[in-house]
Amino acid sequence: MARALTRILKRWRDNYYFSLLLASSAKPLRFISARTARFLEQKVRKNGGLIRLPNGKSLSIAVTTSNLVLDKLDELSALRKNLQN
Repeated sequence: MARALTRILKRWRDNYYFSLLLASSAKPLRFISARTARFLEQKVRKNGGLIRLPNGKSLSIAVTTSNLVLDKLDELSALRKNLQN
């Protein structure tokens, strides 16, 4: 089933209008998913997190100094990119 779908999509992407439709629908989805991933990443970095594992134990992701430093480095790189533009 997956191979058939892949073959069909590869054949259809050669069609200009269908390719344009696929590209225009994929951009908003990518933007939303990237933004959601970044939001979750920031929340975990600031607040930590607790994940329930299938074996019943919990995995704790704690806030550490290195995470705070990485946050600041991310902010600085974003500022530098904005200044370059």
